[in-house]
Amino acid sequence: MCSILAPNYDLIDFKLCDERLWTLWYNAEGETQALFYELRMKDTGDLAPNVWSPIILENISDKEHSVLEDGVDLKDVYCNRIFQSGRFPDKEMQHIEHYLRIIEVAL
Repeated sequence: MCSILAPNYDLIDFKLCDERLWTLWYNAEGETQALFYELRMKDTGDLAPNVWSPIILENISDKEHSVLEDGVDLKDVYCNRIFQSGRFPDKEMQHIEHYLRIIEVAL
């Protein structure tokens, strides 16, 4: 077990994997920052130093970029962007929708 010092942002969402912690943050101005944290050093397996690395994100065009109103859930904005029509084959979307229904029933 270890402690990870957070950057000076507010956490929106995260995903913990075996080797990395993937995170999405925003600051007081509403700007987002995607960062990851290596949990173990690749060669030694030792705990990694407290270093957050940026995730290079794809730029969106001005047509796709819109000003967000106060109170908009950024998690919903990102999900809509990721799962917009044409990004994934229909078969994969059916599997994702089935999985989400299972989660809804469990909650």
